[in-house]
Amino acid sequence: MNSKAIVSGALILLVGNVLSSLLGLVREMLMAAHYGTGIDMDAYLFALTIPGFLLTFASGIYSSGFIPLYIKEKVDSGEEKASLLYSNSINLSLLLLAVVTAGCYLGSEYLAGAFAIDAAAQDKIMRLLWILLPSMFFFTLSYAQSMVLNSVNHFTMPALLTVLNNIVVIGFMLALHRSLGIYSAAIGYVLGTALQFAVQLPVMRRYKLKYRFYLSFKDESVRRLARISIPIAGLVLIDQCTVLASRFFASSLEPGSASAINYASRLVMLPVTLFGTAIISSAFPSAVQMQAENKLREYGSVLSATVKSMILLLAPVAVLCASLSPDIIRAMLERGAFDTKATAMTATAFAIVAIGIPMFPVRDFFVKLLISRGNNRAPIVSTALYGAVFVAGCFALVPLIQYKAIAVANIAALVASLVYLLIAFGRQGRDIPLKVPLSFLLKVGASTGLSAIGALVFRRECLPWAAAYVPDTVATILTLALGMGLYALLAKLMKVEEIAFVYDKLTARFRPGKRREASA
Repeated sequence: MNSKAIVSGALILLVGNVLSSLLGLVREMLMAAHYGTGIDMDAYLFALTIPGFLLTFASGIYSSGFIPLYIKEKVDSGEEKASLLYSNSINLSLLLLAVVTAGCYLGSEYLAGAFAIDAAAQDKIMRLLWILLPSMFFFTLSYAQSMVLNSVNHFTMPALLTVLNNIVVIGFMLALHRSLGIYSAAIGYVLGTALQFAVQLPVMRRYKLKYRFYLSFKDESVRRLARISIPIAGLVLIDQCTVLASRFFASSLEPGSASAINYASRLVMLPVTLFGTAIISSAFPSAVQMQAENKLREYGSVLSATVKSMILLLAPVAVLCASLSPDIIRAMLERGAFDTKATAMTATAFAIVAIGIPMFPVRDFFVKLLISRGNNRAPIVSTALYGAVFVAGCFALVPLIQYKAIAVANIAALVASLVYLLIAFGRQGRDIPLKVPLSFLLKVGASTGLSAIGALVFRRECLPWAAAYVPDTVATILTLALGMGLYALLAKLMKVEEIAFVYDKLTARFRPGKRREASA
């Protein structure tokens, strides 16, 4: 896959992620309006903890462990062997999930009791858990399908999966909220994951990607996948322990602390998913392909382009989100049960966590790269370091700055983990030409800072004059659009190469003399 294919794949995923993010935002707004920071929302979050743990494990296995093996098997042994690996991994995953799910149903009362503050909360968490557990099967199947389709450069249907899921959840909440309450969201989520699996079946058939009822514990490829899964399981375990630690510290603080952190984290992940995940999903299969074919120069070019693209797109988003956090939270969430106090708490947490927007996808990308290169130790150590710094930061800061300490500790842990990963990759990949020039970082930093200042001046000094005519939500959207527009213009003026490339490709079709080059 060349750079044009990467850009094409990223654009497809970007469109899907834009739609998904917009619908995800609508879903969060509905949940905030209906449930605010009350017991129903807390119960839903706690019930999602166990399925979320297993879903994170499945996505980690298939994105970081399975896809490199699948591509290598296809390159070395052909389509038939790769198909058997896919089928065997699916069947073994379903068998394991069946055992785990049965255990969760049998022990649901005790699992719910671990998070409940009273009998009523325990009963609600347990009922939500019963509803949500089947989603693990559908999610695993759909995620495996998506990874295989991405490996053959098909990105359209995988990009639309979360769009479909969000539509189903929103539809169920709108139709059944009055009669079922929070259970409407849980039922919609499960049926949404089932739809994600079903809609990919025709696409799999079109690409002749076949499923077979093949189950073998002795298959060497599956054994290699199992060996890779051990460190990934460690990563997931440590990561989820950090989530549990966050909820543990929040439970001892003022009411609404856990929900404020949750809403802030969800909103931060919107741009991360919108841009970062789209870039990684389109670039990672290409990087693995270059690595399998031992094309180190091309491999380094893919890595450099991917990292620079994430910094280029996400640095201004991070600064704008941090600068305009009260406006963003008020425009998005302040309605219904979500009052001004909830807005203030969530905005503070959002401003802090937004600093990590460029770092989250870069960290995930290097975790995938190191695992694909056979280095399982570094990702585990980095995740353990993340957990240790996070817990230590919470212990030190929670008595001083309350719920804000959880957000600060999160960013400190992210920085420590990312620095370690970069050092580990640099030591292992000395022969890989990974280049992110200082001049590039300085230009992006200057463009980001100036555009954020311009956006703030516009929001604080200009828009108040039109407050009677421009709704607050529209004003916030206009400010963000202005900030990103200023950033693109400044980056273009500073001759940031990637911005210039995108600008030329977009404007070439409007320049008659350049249409032929643009289409080349």
